Amino acid sequence: SEKLIDAIKEKGIIDNASSEIQSIEKLLMLHKLSSIMDNMRKNFQKAKEEEEIIKEKFSESEKIKKEILVDFQKAEELRDSLIEKLDDNSINTYIEEIRSINDLFATKIVSVSELLTIAEQYNGNCKLYYHSIERGKDKIEYLKIHDYNEEKKITDDVIEEINRYVEESGTYSNEADKFTIEARKNYELSCIYKEKMSNLLDESLLLGEKIKVEIKKNDVTDMLIEIRMIITINDIFATKIVSVNELLTIAEQYNGNCKLYHHSIERGKHKIEYLKIHDYNEEKKITDDVIEEINRYVKESGNYSNEADKFAIEARKNYELSCIYKEKMSDLLDESLLLGEKIKVEIKKNDVTDMLIEIKDGYYDIKNILEKLVRKLNKLKEKDVSIKEQDKEMAENKKSMDAFGLITVIKKNSDNFLAEIETLKQKASNILDNSESAFESTSTKNETNEEDISNKLKIMEDNLKNVLEALKKMESNKQILCTESSRIKEIENRVNSMESEIEIYEKSYEEGIISTKNETDEEDISSKLKIEEDNLKNVLQVLKKMESNKQILSTESSRIKEIENTVNSMESEMEIYEKSYEEGILEEIKRLADKEKENFELLMKSIKLKIDNTVNILEELKLEENNISHKFEDTKIKLNVIFDIFDKSYKNIERFALHITESTTTYIDIKEKREKAKIEKENIEKQKEEMEKLINIINNIKKNETLKLILYMKKELDKVNEKAEEEYSRMKMNIEYIKKNVESIKNSDSVSSALNELNNAKGKDSEIRQSKITYYSYKDEIDLIYSNMDKAVNFIDVNMETVSELENYESLKNTKDIILKIQENLGDVDEKVRESQSILIKAESIYKEVKLRDELKKKIKGTIKKIDEIFPMIQDSLNKYEKIKNISVDDENYDVIFKIGKDYESLKGLSNSYMAKLSEIDRELSINVIKSELDDSKFSLNDLENRIEASKRDEYSSEILEEVKCNIDRIINEINDKYSNVLEIDRSFDELLELGINYKLSFQSMVITSVNVEVSKDVLIIEKKQKDVASCIQYIKNCCDSITNDINTLNKSYNRDMLSGYKSSNIENASKILEEFKVKEEEAIKMSSAIQKLFLIMNKNKDVNKVDEYIQELKDIYENFQKEKIYINEIFRNINDSKLKEMEETSEKYIEIADSHKTIVEDQKEKFLSIKSKLKEIEDFLREKKENLHSIEFSDLEYIKKVNEIYEEIEHKVIDISELENDNNSENNKIIIYTEKISY
Repeated sequence: SEKLIDAIKEKGIIDNASSEIQSIEKLLMLHKLSSIMDNMRKNFQKAKEEEEIIKEKFSESEKIKKEILVDFQKAEELRDSLIEKLDDNSINTYIEEIRSINDLFATKIVSVSELLTIAEQYNGNCKLYYHSIERGKDKIEYLKIHDYNEEKKITDDVIEEINRYVEESGTYSNEADKFTIEARKNYELSCIYKEKMSNLLDESLLLGEKIKVEIKKNDVTDMLIEIRMIITINDIFATKIVSVNELLTIAEQYNGNCKLYHHSIERGKHKIEYLKIHDYNEEKKITDDVIEEINRYVKESGNYSNEADKFAIEARKNYELSCIYKEKMSDLLDESLLLGEKIKVEIKKNDVTDMLIEIKDGYYDIKNILEKLVRKLNKLKEKDVSIKEQDKEMAENKKSMDAFGLITVIKKNSDNFLAEIETLKQKASNILDNSESAFESTSTKNETNEEDISNKLKIMEDNLKNVLEALKKMESNKQILCTESSRIKEIENRVNSMESEIEIYEKSYEEGIISTKNETDEEDISSKLKIEEDNLKNVLQVLKKMESNKQILSTESSRIKEIENTVNSMESEMEIYEKSYEEGILEEIKRLADKEKENFELLMKSIKLKIDNTVNILEELKLEENNISHKFEDTKIKLNVIFDIFDKSYKNIERFALHITESTTTYIDIKEKREKAKIEKENIEKQKEEMEKLINIINNIKKNETLKLILYMKKELDKVNEKAEEEYSRMKMNIEYIKKNVESIKNSDSVSSALNELNNAKGKDSEIRQSKITYYSYKDEIDLIYSNMDKAVNFIDVNMETVSELENYESLKNTKDIILKIQENLGDVDEKVRESQSILIKAESIYKEVKLRDELKKKIKGTIKKIDEIFPMIQDSLNKYEKIKNISVDDENYDVIFKIGKDYESLKGLSNSYMAKLSEIDRELSINVIKSELDDSKFSLNDLENRIEASKRDEYSSEILEEVKCNIDRIINEINDKYSNVLEIDRSFDELLELGINYKLSFQSMVITSVNVEVSKDVLIIEKKQKDVASCIQYIKNCCDSITNDINTLNKSYNRDMLSGYKSSNIENASKILEEFKVKEEEAIKMSSAIQKLFLIMNKNKDVNKVDEYIQELKDIYENFQKEKIYINEIFRNINDSKLKEMEETSEKYIEIADSHKTIVEDQKEKFLSIKSKLKEIEDFLREKKENLHSIEFSDLEYIKKVNEIYEEIEHKVIDISELENDNNSENNKIIIYTEKISY
């Protein structure tokens, strides 16, 4: 039974848990349903918003599309205008307009692209929302299926609402798809238009560039006017063809309607006949008259149908005739296109002409460079460096042979380059000839084509007249045809007129046929167009060929530059190799001379032994300043002379060989030394000849040495002449430098740069004067050399012309020319010196003006800078004046509040002094006047600076600068005076402002000190009261807790509720008072902190303008603080009252406890006395039993029994003793408790 009861209980618990779980599941399902519905509503709302946005973007896209169409039409109009306007200015204007439209079009394309991106994004969002709503619908349907709640929270209405959301969101999604598709179409269409616009722009730019080519403008203009007329008529004609086609369509439509009506009438007739046959009515409603009338209708409708058919046939004939005219018009348009091709050919011909000019310029540049190179190469080729038979022995050394080989290579390379240059000349000439022949071929063909253009234009004008006449006839036919079509019921009356009109059409058609036959007899237009296109291709090919020739010419020019660089390096290398060649020969001469010396010394010893008498010695030649020092000894001592000559020659060879090691030695020097060494070598060789030839040898030596001296003096003459020429060129160059320096000084804005230019000019002038002295010294030196040369020529009994005819002495031919040229240049040198002096004087004058101009500019800049420095001072003074006006004296308003009476007298003295000085100042107007005058002065200075700059171009610049200088000095004096006035005003403002600031800051400091003292005192009082309040509250709580603990302890000790409990109402009241105190205390502390923060701000920010604001704010806070202090004092009195009440109540309770304990001590005494008496009785009993035991004899049979009886009695007494002990302990504990808890 107990298990059954437990099972029943468990079942109840399970049922309760199941019901709780179901309720929880319902709550979760409802929450989920609510969440899904909210999401679906949000997605639905977002889909609607996205759909609205897509509509807006689509409308915006449509608007942009329309704007694009308008821009495209505008661009086409501009293109037509560009064709009509052929002058350069209008072309550039229209091209710029098309370019601007193209740029605007590009921005609109970007806008359409952005709109397309946004539309696709919104379309994706709509689809996302739609799918989200569908998922929400599926979830809710699932919840509905699994909703086992009897209430069925998910009703059919909810499902219906969801289906509506799904359907509408699907609609929005489809709309979004549609708008996106339309937006993409607009975007693609805009891209097509953009491409067309771009092509149109390119076409316009190309047209502009072509028109700018220099062609026959009158002919081209006439041609293009005719072409435009033909294009316009062709467009009109195409429109008329469309109208005729529409009219033909209307006629065929009417024809079909007539046949339909006719067929309907026939069917009606058959029906009526059938009804008549089956009319069994006696009255016979369908009579023969009815049938007759219907037959008449059938007949009339048949006639109408036939007439309409004929009319449609005639209309088609007119349309076909119009098509024939259209073909003629197309031919005419082809002729115009042919003319356009001819214009293109003419334009390209001008391009060919320009290209030919460029090729000619390049050809002549190349020709000049090649001629220069040919001269250089011929000079290299003509170098006389060869191994002569007499020098073969000396030249056959490694160094000379190597150098000779390299020289030979250079000469050979010179031949190769000459050949290549000749080839390049021929190529350049061929290119020029090919270009000229190609140009001539294009010009001849185009001349014949131009003659055909005028004839073809005349033919086109005739054809155009025929087409216009036929067009007028077709217009009248169209009008008649429209009139006839609208009145089909009267067709019988108009048949005759239509037949006559059709005859007119046929006649017009025949005329068109005749015109067509005449045109077919002419040359086929398309073939002519092909010919012109071929001509254009030919011109383009010629142009391409000439461009290729130009490129080839450019390539050849690059090759020529390479050759030029190579030839320059060959020249330098030739000099190096020539020097090396001569050095090798000189070294070989030295080696041979050494060998000959050994042989000659042996020979001398043998000759001295044989010869008794000395021979006359050839006077030895000595080379001193004039390089001639031949001196001959007497023939008597000729052997010695021969030896001396040999020795001298050897030493000369040795000395010449030493020049090889000098780095400064040139080829000319080495060659000269080598030649001298060779001569010395020859002299050595001559000494080996027989003594009989000694005199001849001496004469030969005399002659050779003299000629050598002459050649040497000529080289010295050339060197001095070269130096003289360089000095003369330097003089001319320095004159040009001085002129440039003068121009630089004139245009200079800087004194330092002008001074540098003047110093440079002076330096050049000094150089010119020095050059004059140097030139005269060179002239004297040349005269001395020439005099010595003349003496040398006379010395060997020949003249200068004879010597100049000798081999290796050709350089003497121009000696007299040099002397004459030096004499001619002397006058020009003197003139250059005078010219330099004159230019230098002018330069110094210009420099003074530049220096004065710079000084004046510096004065102006300094003065303007000073003015700019005065302006801030003026503004600062005005600001100070505004600050002074803003300083107020109202200390009396705060004296009562802040208790600042102690230092009031000194503060009052400051305020009185400030007000007295403030009443005396009134300078704001004067300082504004000074500011205006300074502005005028600044403007005047800028004007003077412009005059200074303009004086550079004035011939009276010095007078202008002096006038400007006076004006500047006057303005500077005025500005200095104004500056002093501003300083004085600013000083007075400073004194007054300082006095006002001292007053306001002193006032603020006094207020801060006073308030700080009062607030600090009050805060200390509040903090003390806060401690006192806490102490009072704690005292009340301690009293209540203490008495409650005493009562509880006593009641527990008594094991009964002997004493009633204690409840204090003062604790709750004190807690409320404490909370109120804390609030007021916190507010007071916050106000104190705010005052302290304000003190910090006031001490940190010494802004006089904010002193009143700060003091007013301090006043407000301080007044609130005083109010809070009053509240705190009131609360403090209340808390003290609560403490007194608690003391009274606890005293009364303790009196009550004391009264309840008055009888306790007496009761305890009685209990202890009772226990004591009982113990006394037990003690007496035990003594008695002890005595009884001692009285019993051990042998007595009754002994054990008696002992047992005594034992039992004693056990009972022991139990009694234990009970008494327990009572005693209990009472003893009570005494201890009383002693601890109760105080008397």
